Amino acid sequence: MKHVGTLLVTMAFLSTVLADPTIGGKAENAANKTTDAVKKTVRDAQDKACEVVNGKVECVTKKAKHSVQNAADSAATKADEIKNEAKGKAEEIKQEVQKK
Repeated sequence: MKHVGTLLVTMAFLSTVLADPTIGGKAENAANKTTDAVKKTVRDAQDKACEVVNGKVECVTKKAKHSVQNAADSAATKADEIKNEAKGKAEEIKQEVQKK
């Protein structure tokens, strides 16, 4: 019975979050930024491990590749942020029009 109550509260919370596009967009943006940070940290660790094992000269190409991947991830995250912001503003305008 305890789990059913928790489930109902969770469902109510999620329906509220998903109903408001700006909150959903903010959550998605935060998740994207966290994912980017984790990927960057993993790539940095791989670069350092490569340098220890193989030396700096052999790892330059991997390091460059990881830098490009990090930049691409950042660009994709920024594009998603802009998309979510536009979607939220469009929804706000739609709600204002419906009120009138």
